[in-house]
Amino acid sequence: MSKKIFMDIYFEKKRFLIIFFVFLVLLLTYGGVQYQIIKQQTKSVLTPDINLKGKSSQDGVFHYWLYHDVDGLSDALKELYGKDMSVYKTITRNLYYIDDRLTFQSIYYVITGVEDKFFQQELKNSVAKGRLPRSGEKEVVIGPYSAKEYNLGIGDLVNLSVTLEKDIADVEPNQYKVVGILDDNVEQFKSSIMLSIDTYETLNDTKVIENEVLVYFKNNDSINIYKDTISEFTNMIGEYNVGSTSSNFKSNNNKHSNIIINIVMMLVSNFIIVFLLISYLMKGLSKKIGLLKALGLSNRYINKIFVGGLSIVVGGVFVISILLVSLILNAMNNSATSFLGYEMNIYSMDTGVIIYMAGLCLFIIIIKYVLIKLKTYRIYPMEAMVK
Repeated sequence: MSKKIFMDIYFEKKRFLIIFFVFLVLLLTYGGVQYQIIKQQTKSVLTPDINLKGKSSQDGVFHYWLYHDVDGLSDALKELYGKDMSVYKTITRNLYYIDDRLTFQSIYYVITGVEDKFFQQELKNSVAKGRLPRSGEKEVVIGPYSAKEYNLGIGDLVNLSVTLEKDIADVEPNQYKVVGILDDNVEQFKSSIMLSIDTYETLNDTKVIENEVLVYFKNNDSINIYKDTISEFTNMIGEYNVGSTSSNFKSNNNKHSNIIINIVMMLVSNFIIVFLLISYLMKGLSKKIGLLKALGLSNRYINKIFVGGLSIVVGGVFVISILLVSLILNAMNNSATSFLGYEMNIYSMDTGVIIYMAGLCLFIIIIKYVLIKLKTYRIYPMEAMVK
């Protein structure tokens, strides 16, 4: 009897219950996946505010040297910005490049040479395992993607020819030892094998020329200084034959506020939809309660049927949504795994997703409980007949 009252009176028709169920599953699933995507965005660190690279090859081939030299550019930028920004001479050499035109994914596996002070000032808090290279030692720290691609761990010798010269020929492998692996959130260097330019030049008694420059702003004042010196900066791009410039300072500076805005917008939109669903469920409820009272059913029994039945439905929605979110996140990880060629676990179900989804379900049940309880105590059978 309870089931019949819940199905035939509360929802009136079975298809309305199915529509409600499916709609709520889609809402929770979308919110759970969005939560994980937004959370992943918060992890990204060490993306340079400005990244300048030399010109690429005109023949369309990704040579080992990768970019042409921008000799002296880092010194010129250091002079221009002084202590207001951190400017780093960088040398990037190409090991391996893959792309997928169907999914628009691409990745460079590279040798990256940086100054010692870059390790000390920027990377010191981003090592997941091991440590940073010591000055004067043939040591490297590698990104998590490089660790998996080349099957490298702490203490392993890199079975590759590692050099900052433009030509990799005649360079013996197994010269550099892995002493550290970077965090997953170091987006810029996930696929890098990083060594010290200073140590390389000392050990090889040579001087290597930069083909990339990384600029990090120290505070919000750096943005104003950059804007004030934009004409000098633009002149340097032409003078030093810069091939490409990417400015990330706006996205870096607004990252946390944008993420908060995205989360708030997601929550607001979800709660608006939930209120619309609740409004739909309240439609004609007074008459339904009045009719049940006219049949001699108590307030407590009516509450038990309506709220209990809804709790079972919402509980089912919660379980199915959890399963769907897990499947979608696994599919996203499998897509990355298929592209990269090794297992990736970028997105995972965590307590935050479960708390968010459970909170939304509890909100629906609590609101409905309060509204139904108020209705049952205020509505009389005779009243319901004229509604």
